[in-house]
Amino acid sequence: MQVIVIGSGRVGATLAHELVRLEHDVVVIDEDARLLEAVADLDCLAIAGVPIDQEVLRRGGIETADAVCCCTGSENMNVMAAEIARSIFQVPRVLVRSFTPWNAATLRELNFDTVSGTEIVVERMLQELHALPDSVAYTLFGHAVRFQELEVTNPRELKETLGAVRQGTAVLLGCVRTGVLLSPDAFDQAQVKAGDRLILMHIAAGEY
Repeated sequence: MQVIVIGSGRVGATLAHELVRLEHDVVVIDEDARLLEAVADLDCLAIAGVPIDQEVLRRGGIETADAVCCCTGSENMNVMAAEIARSIFQVPRVLVRSFTPWNAATLRELNFDTVSGTEIVVERMLQELHALPDSVAYTLFGHAVRFQELEVTNPRELKETLGAVRQGTAVLLGCVRTGVLLSPDAFDQAQVKAGDRLILMHIAAGEY
């Protein structure tokens, strides 16, 4: 399969490495030539150029591409590149990286195949938490952390929990409210409601 990866940051470079490992024909495009160093050791074509420039895309073989994966750190850039790939070059499969669940939902309504890292990570955590109803412990990058799904019954009792978040010994990853996943910046912590389910990551003392 001929795949164009737009963006050579952590996501794009990792995706390119995996695609090459799986023996696909890979082209990586990024306007920052320094980021392309992350794929310098790969058997792929790396192009420095603006990924919404049609001539740059043509140099990358977009006219015969089977798929385009838009993975830059800019959601607007990802959407514009995806629209060009889909509407102008009729690429059969176009994937768009999204950073927030609500933007991902909007993009899906526009018929974009959208991947939201936030949704994937939180969904995986929820799966693990449901396997162990209280919490699940991991070692991440050498640090002991514990993920917890906390169902709110009385918001007034959350003072200690939210205090830990403010002090940096816990991280609030999201809130599930009436079946909708909200990121931490999408709701006011002071307005947590009964029935909300908070997804927390507790960090061992001295290891944050």
